[in-house]
Amino acid sequence: MTYYLDTNVIVSMFRVKDPRIEEKLKAVSHKDIKIPSMVIAELIAGVHNDRGSKEKMGSITTLLTTFETVPFDVEAAKIYGKIWAELKAEGNMIGSADLTTAATVLSCGGILVTNNIKDFSRIKGLRTEDWIG
Repeated sequence: MTYYLDTNVIVSMFRVKDPRIEEKLKAVSHKDIKIPSMVIAELIAGVHNDRGSKEKMGSITTLLTTFETVPFDVEAAKIYGKIWAELKAEGNMIGSADLTTAATVLSCGGILVTNNIKDFSRIKGLRTEDWIG
């Protein structure tokens, strides 16, 4: 089983050092944990928004050397378009960054680890786990 970490989980890892996340990370092989490229983009945007802390950027660099990053590719783009149309028709849209992350995870057949179950539960077929709540 492959787990894909959402931005809010990584932020909790860095800020709070949540022991529940640490326990899960120890229980799962690092090769089975991946990070969608959109999550990296959100983390880097957050660092720049906070006027770029070298320590925070260093944490992201460490993260990139620890876990594989998964790109948003053509297959994920096709899934994104389908989900976007479905959510729009239902009047149940979510943010584009979350939609990009979900499409990436769906294209890889993995499980998204997030504490934002409310938004991600709108996406049919997306498997999620909350390692925080």
